[in-house]
Amino acid sequence: MKILILIEKASLGGHQLSALTTGKELQNRGHKVSFAGGKGTLTDKIKKWFPFYEIPFYFYHGPRETYFTWKSLITLRKLAKLTQEKTFDLIHAFDSRSYIVASILSIIRKIPITCTICGGIAPYYNIPHSAKLIVFSEEQKRKLINIFGWKGKNIEVIKSRLDMEQFKNISDTEVFNLCQKYNINPSARNIMMITTFLGPKIEAIKHVLRAMQIVLPQFSDVNLVMIGGRGGFFKEAQKIGERINQSCGRKAIIFTGPVINAHRLLPASFIVIGIGRSAFEGMAYQKPTLIVGEKGFAGTVNQTNINEISFYNFSGRNNKKLVPPEILAQEIIKLLTNKQYYESVRYFGKEFLKKEIDIKAGISKIENIYKININYIKNNTSKDRMFRIFNMTKVLTPIFIDNYYNQLKLSLLKLFSHS
Repeated sequence: MKILILIEKASLGGHQLSALTTGKELQNRGHKVSFAGGKGTLTDKIKKWFPFYEIPFYFYHGPRETYFTWKSLITLRKLAKLTQEKTFDLIHAFDSRSYIVASILSIIRKIPITCTICGGIAPYYNIPHSAKLIVFSEEQKRKLINIFGWKGKNIEVIKSRLDMEQFKNISDTEVFNLCQKYNINPSARNIMMITTFLGPKIEAIKHVLRAMQIVLPQFSDVNLVMIGGRGGFFKEAQKIGERINQSCGRKAIIFTGPVINAHRLLPASFIVIGIGRSAFEGMAYQKPTLIVGEKGFAGTVNQTNINEISFYNFSGRNNKKLVPPEILAQEIIKLLTNKQYYESVRYFGKEFLKKEIDIKAGISKIENIYKININYIKNNTSKDRMFRIFNMTKVLTPIFIDNYYNQLKLSLLKLFSHS
């Protein structure tokens, strides 16, 4: 099967990495895979594996981010041209923005499409109807049913999006050299967190830093390593970290900045603090993994907590009330001081990954969904096509209303501020 994987931008993000992992496994199973989307940090890495066709996506209507704007018609035209020049059996979109564009093209050209809605609390608006839509968590499925009126039979929860093979064959020498590069002491008990510094992760980062203010003064051999640098909060987080370092009298908090293949630093960790995909990487290396979210510590990955943590896609959204940072600090201290507890926690996560998150565990389900969606488009009647056009109108209308409502509101605010 010839498959085009569509992403809004080839940047270093969870859904882009999930798309890349899925593409590799599809290729391993004999499919011919190509990628298309906006150029970004991940472009060169994608090109090592697949043909990559640059198609720009437009994220903003004025200063406000949106799923679709009039400029998105440029994206649609370029995608139409690509699919005319290159024949694909199916387009697999990995975000709402690219799925909307692909869905319009599908109505025009009858090209089969599939969508995976990755992580987070997306979608923020309803998205086009699909015979089978893939989501990463039960939380997303519940949202689509309760808020947007989807039928459960049209939504499939497939959690698989991690290539477990990538965590093999990492030598001690490579880890040591990486630590040297980023000024990390590999002999320390490093608590590592791979993260961006934007959106809902900002509050989680603040919570971790507050907890470390309690932990670090008690253990001279413990450091916090914050891996990543994307987002406007990065510089502010560095300032907070510097103040904590000054109070500890040592460089206990280290900020690496952006790191490609950041997970390859994790063998040098003692504990991993994670949100979403970064939690899986800690689990894969058999490190005790703690989940944090906007409302603080959401639990340690273990037999007791796994069902609740997994339901919310390892995001920390299982917390409905703010959890004080002292609770996270207590859990870290317990892992640092209780060897028996540490050992009991560290091995559970990897076994869960093999059963639920490894791409090999879910790829046959994805292939089956491709068949369902291909047959759905193939057998579309004129009545079905009219339904899809009506459904697309219902999807786009609130997006455009919000676009212009917010533009008008901003214009009025500027007008009155100058009067």
